[in-house]
Amino acid sequence: MLQPFNLGHALCQVFRPAKRLSLLFSIALIGITDHAAAQTWTNVGSPGFTGCVTRYPAMAVSNSSVPYLVYSDSLNGYKATVMKYTGGTWTPVGATGFSAAQANYTGIAIANDESVYVCYSDESDSNKVTVMKYNGSSWTPVGGVGVSPGYNAINVAMALDASGMPYVVYSGGKASVIKYNGTSWDVVGTTGFSAGTAQYCRIAINATGTPYVIYEDAGNMLKATVMKYDGTNWVNVGTPGFSTTSQTQYTNIAIAPDGTLYASYSDGYSGPATVMKFNGTDWQMIGTALGNSNWVSLAVDTTGVPYLGFEDINNSRKATVMKFIGGSWAAVGSTGFSPSSTYNNTMAMGRNGIPYVSFNDATVTSKCTVMRFGTTTGIANITVADMHMHIFPNPGSGKFNVNVASSQQQATTITIADMAGRVVMNTNTYTNTDLQLELAPGIYLLSATNHDGTVTEKVVIR
Repeated sequence: MLQPFNLGHALCQVFRPAKRLSLLFSIALIGITDHAAAQTWTNVGSPGFTGCVTRYPAMAVSNSSVPYLVYSDSLNGYKATVMKYTGGTWTPVGATGFSAAQANYTGIAIANDESVYVCYSDESDSNKVTVMKYNGSSWTPVGGVGVSPGYNAINVAMALDASGMPYVVYSGGKASVIKYNGTSWDVVGTTGFSAGTAQYCRIAINATGTPYVIYEDAGNMLKATVMKYDGTNWVNVGTPGFSTTSQTQYTNIAIAPDGTLYASYSDGYSGPATVMKFNGTDWQMIGTALGNSNWVSLAVDTTGVPYLGFEDINNSRKATVMKFIGGSWAAVGSTGFSPSSTYNNTMAMGRNGIPYVSFNDATVTSKCTVMRFGTTTGIANITVADMHMHIFPNPGSGKFNVNVASSQQQATTITIADMAGRVVMNTNTYTNTDLQLELAPGIYLLSATNHDGTVTEKVVIR
């Protein structure tokens, strides 16, 4: 039996006057054990939309749920190109091949105000770090070009703090971090602060502005090390070299909304995909190590659930995404969901809890393909384990009833977005009431997200 609760008032954005949509939400507190996760990975645009083999792809999803991809573009002399998915197709952001020369180790980050930044090792300036920002019509350097001290920056990665200021980690042998201060770039701490040569460098910044970095640490038997900047020095977070096997690869770090630190990596050469959690003192494995892997990516959704994406060697090198829920790892959709073998796999999480993956796709001569979980081409429900949703009548002309069934009473985020990815409503609730929105006739995506996962359904307003 569904138990009603008061949803409360929600903020919404009105694009143009139209028919009124009334949504009645109910959260079901019944246990659900018979709803297996459906294989609902779908292509975002056309497979192989880049038109070429890509190097160093990296992906980010904006607050308005628009996915962006940056890569080293073989059609343009391996210069940097950025594309975004909007209006049902992938389009270039500014000019293709906009960097001055070949761009290696490309990265991307999107600020809360939708500003898009990219970073890369710039062959036009002794392979130093260059950061560019899109100004609405073209890409412009941030604080100049070649902004890193020294030469031959590799393993370049970027993150933004809460104010939108970029930090960049790179290896010039040892690990270094630089930060943009609004006019120029400052070294954070000292250059070359790692114990030995650093590979697979990644960076994340918590809500209070503390930067954390992870890397494969040659000073600790090529195992994973995490360090943070305490305002004066770079200090170890837990034991340096905390991974089990030497030659740890594809290190990643992510921070949950509550500040919990997660680290992931391939444990050894093409070794098991592994996720560790920092318990305040040291690192401990969550769940068990997964199958042999390459190109491991880590993301945490808005409810704090970690997701791990990777090239699944045990599944013909196809793409697999897992999430840690209920004390164990569960497949998101099915394992090995890509049509064929993959490499250069990356993953990004939308604010609506929908994961996106990109990879070089063997079915289209290793051009880049992007897929996402949680949408379908019809009006059918999208189901994840322990959670389902029913909307009726659908299609409809005004008043819809929405029932979300979950395994237990818990905070649930309700999001409605148009088909261009613009979020028109986003609210957190335990409860239920009539919700009045002014929305134009058309198709919208309604998502409900909590610790059980995300369910999404298309809503058609006539």
